[in-house]
Amino acid sequence: MLFLDFDGVCHRCKNETFERMPLLEKLLDNCPAMVIVISSSWRECANTSYLKSLFRVPYRDKIIGATGSVYLKHGQTGVRAAECEDFVFSHRVKAFICLDDDESLFPAGYPHLHKTDYYTGLTESDLAALNARYHQLMGR
Repeated sequence: MLFLDFDGVCHRCKNETFERMPLLEKLLDNCPAMVIVISSSWRECANTSYLKSLFRVPYRDKIIGATGSVYLKHGQTGVRAAECEDFVFSHRVKAFICLDDDESLFPAGYPHLHKTDYYTGLTESDLAALNARYHQLMGR
């Protein structure tokens, strides 16, 4: 399972062009069992149908939902990690990757995070690392 952020991953900064989507599609092609859960803040102002419409038709079925909002306990850090973990727990997910540009939303050293650069978004280098990580998680 891939928890997907948009800004700084699917496009650079906040330009909203989804210019890096072909790389994400390439990842999905190379990792056929991978499904996506939207963890981006976009989920707070758009429904899942709209979020799916941002993807080309062949990839829309890969999106199985979006994370909910979670309130952290006093002293707890990593709200995005907590949202992803809540989804993981409630859906009994065994293996997952969080693809995000903002490490401040995760506890320091969070093992499930693959961080992209906010100013470049997803790159070929990220793609290679994610592909390797996926196949490692799948035991291949």
